[in-house]
Amino acid sequence: MRSLLLAPLLLVSSGCIAAAGLGAGALVTHELMANTPHVAHVQLDVDTVWPMTIEALHDMGGTEVEVQNYPRQAEARVYGGKVYLQVEAFDLDHTVVRLQFRKHRIIDNLTAEELLQGLLRRYHEN
Repeated sequence: MRSLLLAPLLLVSSGCIAAAGLGAGALVTHELMANTPHVAHVQLDVDTVWPMTIEALHDMGGTEVEVQNYPRQAEARVYGGKVYLQVEAFDLDHTVVRLQFRKHRIIDNLTAEELLQGLLRRYHEN
């Protein structure tokens, strides 16, 4: 009987914790997502973004480029590491690009960010 009375309190208190945690979400999210791929939303159609992405991999000096068209994924050796890319249609004229860079099996977020910024510049130039 006592545990039945505590159950609603646990639900209420966990909801309060979740609501209280929303204020600190930006800081926590950055820490929790440090090892996930870098994500960019591009206001272009996926059929425009995908060929530009593959071309960019080759222009970066990418070797051992492996491309899979369905789903749109690619990986290549660049700057002594390996870049993993995924390009996905989100909506009409809206594409999501995910990029991760690993060197010696360790995620390198700085290089990943530089590579993603290079891709974004290329997308906006065309």
